[in-house]
Amino acid sequence: MTRSTPVAATGCVLQNLPAGRQELKLYSWGYPSAKKAIVVDDIRGQELHVTFPSPFGGIAVTTIPPGCEIEIDGLVKGKSVTAEGGNLIQAAPFVVDGLREGNHVVKVSHPNGSSAQQAVVVTAGKTVAVALRLWVMDTRLRLVDGTVKHGMLMSRNEMGDVVLAEPKANRYLKEEIAKVETLTAEEAQALLKARAEGGSADE
Repeated sequence: MTRSTPVAATGCVLQNLPAGRQELKLYSWGYPSAKKAIVVDDIRGQELHVTFPSPFGGIAVTTIPPGCEIEIDGLVKGKSVTAEGGNLIQAAPFVVDGLREGNHVVKVSHPNGSSAQQAVVVTAGKTVAVALRLWVMDTRLRLVDGTVKHGMLMSRNEMGDVVLAEPKANRYLKEEIAKVETLTAEEAQALLKARAEGGSADE
């Protein structure tokens, strides 16, 4: 899991307090106030630790596939990476903390030309999970009959069979496949542009 989070702490010393029970009210900019009751000893000092209720929340973003740039409210926070265990099409959660309570917009973009966004409501003290799925053209499949297919590689098993989303998922057996090639971002963008202009990415 990847995190983007702020952390802060501070301290102070209060002197010459009267002995007996005292109620302290503490303030920190941007946080709700906190109250603490203590009993002051006229001989020994006392140490008090106070944690303010957080006014912030977080968003855990999972992208399908990995390798996507993640933005929150137009600010780039990082890039999703492959989940532990080598899941081919799902990234590990990318956690962004320190977000104000309220509405935020999450946008993910893949270098091959696909993007998606979603509005998210953040609650103080909690992390909301968001999963954004993209169809990313990342693979060229050359078949033994001369046909060329383009799409998103979903899986490739130990037998050499391939599942390619074109965007509909299709399975190709090893004996049908001549070569599997990874598209560069430039190649993918050019193929998507051709499709948008009414052409075909496949041959």
